[in-house]
Amino acid sequence: MSSELRSLTTGLVVFAVGLVVHLVLGDVELPFVSLRIVGFVLMVVGGLEVIATLGHSAWRAIRAKV
Repeated sequence: MSSELRSLTTGLVVFAVGLVVHLVLGDVELPFVSLRIVGFVLMVVGGLEVIATLGHSAWRAIRAKV
C-alpha cells in the first residue's frame, strides 16, 4: 500500500471514528472532557489528514508533469 493511500485511509478512519463518537457518545460527560468535543476534534484531525494527503498527492502529480 502506498503512503498516500495509507494516509488517506487513516484520515478517513479517524474522521469516521470522530463522527461516531460525536453522534453516539456526545451526551456522555466525563469529569475532564466532553466526548462531543473529542469527537469534533477527531473529525477535524481526520479531515485535515485527508486534505493534506490529497494536496500533497496533487502537488506531486503536477510536479511530475513539469
